[in-house]
Amino acid sequence: MSQTSFLASVAHWTQIECKERVLEAIPKLITLYKNAEDLQQTVDILKILCSSFLPHLDISTADTEKEFYSAVMPQASDMFDSAVDNLLAEAGMTESDHLQKTLLTLLTVLMDICECLELCLGHAINKEEERLSSLPHAVSSSVLHVLYCSYTHCSVR
Repeated sequence: MSQTSFLASVAHWTQIECKERVLEAIPKLITLYKNAEDLQQTVDILKILCSSFLPHLDISTADTEKEFYSAVMPQASDMFDSAVDNLLAEAGMTESDHLQKTLLTLLTVLMDICECLELCLGHAINKEEERLSSLPHAVSSSVLHVLYCSYTHCSVR
């Protein structure tokens, strides 16, 4: 099965199929995520990973940190930075229909990334409240990075 057809197939799996095939699908999806051709495709794969497969991972295992969070979260932070940089660059351009579409696309990407980070953070602390102290490093650093960049940008402007 080609990567494109695998991705199209996974996007239509039920939650039961996702749960049954999580260990098979996650490594393939992470590879596709890391090698995606553009920002939108990368965000789409991140959304599939976080909404369809993350709920079926056991947060208490070191493998979840190593194989999911550490593989996914740093790139999510980088995508956020890239989208903010592109947004700032585009915002200075003259008004046009293309500019409005580009700004809307970038804002949607930023919202999608924030929603995925929210799902990851929620998954990491949902199981037991006392787990907050042992929150996976990749989750906490990525969430803090996005929060810091968001508020730094707002306070500077």
